[in-house]
Amino acid sequence: MLLVLSLPLTLFAAVFVHELGHAIVGQMVGFKLHRFAAWPLCLDRFNGSWRLTRLSGLKGAFSGFVQAYPLTSRQLRMRVLAFSAAGPGISVVFGATAALAAAHLEAGSADLAAFSGWVSLWSFLIAFVSVLPTRTRNIRSDGRSLLELVGGKPGLLREYAIFSLISSNGELRPREWDKGLVELALDTSIEVSPPLDLEATLQFVRYQRSADLDDIDEARAALGSLLRQGLPHEGQLMWEWESAWFHAFSLKDIEGARKQQCVAAGMMQEGDFKNASLQIDKWKVEAAIAALEGRFCDARLAASEALSCATSDRSYPAALVRALESDISQLINEQSVRWASVAMVHAEKIDPAKSPTRQVDA
Repeated sequence: MLLVLSLPLTLFAAVFVHELGHAIVGQMVGFKLHRFAAWPLCLDRFNGSWRLTRLSGLKGAFSGFVQAYPLTSRQLRMRVLAFSAAGPGISVVFGATAALAAAHLEAGSADLAAFSGWVSLWSFLIAFVSVLPTRTRNIRSDGRSLLELVGGKPGLLREYAIFSLISSNGELRPREWDKGLVELALDTSIEVSPPLDLEATLQFVRYQRSADLDDIDEARAALGSLLRQGLPHEGQLMWEWESAWFHAFSLKDIEGARKQQCVAAGMMQEGDFKNASLQIDKWKVEAAIAALEGRFCDARLAASEALSCATSDRSYPAALVRALESDISQLINEQSVRWASVAMVHAEKIDPAKSPTRQVDA
């Protein structure tokens, strides 16, 4: 009975330590840790805090993974190399330590010796399997990563750059992204292996970065490409709303914004009205159009609705809430000044002599 219980416990311990090695070294080399999993437990980082969840199903039973990405491109190859090698390395060290403990405990405690022996066996086995140069779908083994890095193939580094930008989108504004990572992610001359369909992802990176830096032409081209991707309904609808926002916020084009707003509103289905993200998009577009038209009470009301949806949705990143509030406030303030200037110029054109006056009796 003790043997039956010890097998899954020792395997879990070996998997946990393997992934812990990746996580610790990743932190040491400046990676941002987003997810740590050792079946059936998973730690997710969200809005600067951690939450513990349970991995459902048996498909990934007694396996683990770590999702961590670099924040800069500085010495990226060496840092990814250290991150990839950390898991197998710590497994070997842990296995050797457990083997020594088993040998030391053999005379005094047979149960603890057996437990340590199983930990050692699992650790060495995990180290061996992890260095095999295999790949399943989009997941590389540690050995495959090390082989590509030592062989000088840049595809893995480009993948790290792409997913680093995507994962940091809710924590950093695109203008704050590392320039080296952006250039590496958008370098289409570097092939990933096996080839992945990255077109929509790359256009997303291009649009977010260029729109946040007010590079209007680049943002317009990336947005047009995204709208032509033929994405699933929710993704397509999201970008239709984003197009309406782009016309209003970046181009100050009321007619174009109204047109795109009608397109997006016409695509809304019953279930979409329960989607918090789409509701945020809808309200921020309404706020932007109202501000451009000088309807500032309506603009502030719509902005309040957008921010209310964003703050009440736990899945909406806090950094995006702050960016949304900043952008809408900026637009409303800009348009308030513009409309005040228009009113002042209009007033100055009126001839006081021809203006209707009211005589007041003394």
